[in-house]
Amino acid sequence: MNKILLGASVLLLLGLTTVFLVEKQHNGLRAEVDEFQAWMHKYGVKLADEVQLQYRRTIFYQNKDLVEQLNAENNGTSHSLNAFAIYTKDEFNQLFKGYQKKQKSGLIYKLKGDIAPSIDWRQKFNEIILNISLNEFINNLGKLTSLSVQQIVDCSTANDGCNGGDLPPAYQYVVQNGIETEADYPYKGTDQKCKYDASKVVFKPKSFVEVTPNSPDQLAIALNKEPVPICIEADQKAFQFYTSGIISKGCGTNLDHCVLAVGYDSDSWIVKNSWGTSWGENGYVRIARTTASGPGVCGIYEEPVYPIY
Repeated sequence: MNKILLGASVLLLLGLTTVFLVEKQHNGLRAEVDEFQAWMHKYGVKLADEVQLQYRRTIFYQNKDLVEQLNAENNGTSHSLNAFAIYTKDEFNQLFKGYQKKQKSGLIYKLKGDIAPSIDWRQKFNEIILNISLNEFINNLGKLTSLSVQQIVDCSTANDGCNGGDLPPAYQYVVQNGIETEADYPYKGTDQKCKYDASKVVFKPKSFVEVTPNSPDQLAIALNKEPVPICIEADQKAFQFYTSGIISKGCGTNLDHCVLAVGYDSDSWIVKNSWGTSWGENGYVRIARTTASGPGVCGIYEEPVYPIY
């Protein structure tokens, strides 16, 4: 009788264990599905079919593991499953970066001026004077005007349109031709025939120079005058899921993405990215401010450009 009771007890325990494990597995799966669905709802993502849904879900959880790994490294930055959480690294780099190194303009210039302890152009204006694609400019009256990115894509033939380009050729084009407003020449996101209309030009800089490269002091002097377009390497793990903090490692110096330096403090350069306000610190990233000559963290000292108005 005792053996029978013992056997029954063992079977009962095994059954309960099996039920517990199955329930735990179901709960874990349900939690994962809910997390992915919550992310889709947050970012308004709709996928074409079940195949795409499962494919992107798999990538989402692979990226979740990567984010947890990055946060465990304690490198002074935090990372999260942001709007880019369903892209592989290769997909992300293809979609959101397009820098292609072109021949230098030859207008290398050593700036002179003071270096304040810190500067932040965001405190001087509600918006940035000029972004990396000549997208926004505050004219002499302080009025914010959106300028045409599509005109650069279509008409700056020294670059490669939607396949990417470099800062000096874009500035060379605008110095020669001027640029229209976004309203007059709206963004389409595809390569089109150039529709430049000289009568609608609202901004034409006098010139531009490439600031002496590989010099933290030269970038700082330039930033004491205005925000400065720069290029960095952003295809490494430090960037895609960046949320906050100062990037001091996890990126290289092979430039692949152009951004806008808008200030600095004793520890970091303040940089405006072009991936939307849901990325990083409301669309910005801080990159470690080093003092040694050379490319700097992420190559930030390699190619600063200084527009002359």
